[in-house]
Amino acid sequence: EDQTETKPDAVVYSREAMFQDRWILFKEHFAAKSGVDTTPGMGMNKAIFDMARMLGSRKTYRNGHLQILGEFMRLMCKNTSDRLLRLNGIKVVRAILYLQPDESSPAEQAAEFARLLANEPPLAADASSSRYPHFVSLQSRLAKPGGGD
Repeated sequence: EDQTETKPDAVVYSREAMFQDRWILFKEHFAAKSGVDTTPGMGMNKAIFDMARMLGSRKTYRNGHLQILGEFMRLMCKNTSDRLLRLNGIKVVRAILYLQPDESSPAEQAAEFARLLANEPPLAADASSSRYPHFVSLQSRLAKPGGGD
């Protein structure tokens, strides 16, 4: 008598399914190595921080009157703009208010960005803060059409 065991058939994956499975693993690995937060909604945080520092600073090339920020805000307001672009744009503008790039040190900016991510109010929003007048001025400027202009 033949005592051969029959093994269950192995699941056969298409190349596409194998690619999709491996792609997810690759993205997770690459994100971890690159310092990207893979928590839903958090992947753009580093870019938002960098853009806020650049667009919110008058020291940025050709942004002495925040004219690049104004262009960015006009772009966000167009109905033809991508919804994700507008969402991230709003996050950038909010980050500018927190960071106040021309008024704070890199360490203060990092601390304020952590407050933003924790959904805590910016320290400059406190009327007793030395940066409060600049915060109010920047907030008023950003609330007007054209933003930076």
